[in-house]
Amino acid sequence: MTQSLQDHDDPLRRFDWTTFESASQAVAAAVVDESGAQFDDIEPLYGAVDTDALDDLVQTGDATSRFVGGRVAFDYLGYRVELDSCGYGFLYALTGAPDRQPEVPQQSIPVNDG
Repeated sequence: MTQSLQDHDDPLRRFDWTTFESASQAVAAAVVDESGAQFDDIEPLYGAVDTDALDDLVQTGDATSRFVGGRVAFDYLGYRVELDSCGYGFLYALTGAPDRQPEVPQQSIPVNDG
């Protein structure tokens, strides 16, 4: 079960990741804006998340090609970052961040090719 954002503290920053060339660029810009740091002074985002996979998952641009009804959450430089399928990103202070979704056991289902 996932928790809705309304059940938690208000985010420090809300941003529209669809206005950037990529979601990873939007996240880095939001963290720089919120923290007051310079781009050159922060650790690369790829240390916290696979940026290529993140960008491929959310695909800025055509709304019909983005992931639907989901959200991605990860921790980066003292913030909980959440991106939702509507194009919004949220930064929370890590201490007040929503709990991550509990681990879901993976299940293999055999596929019959014949």
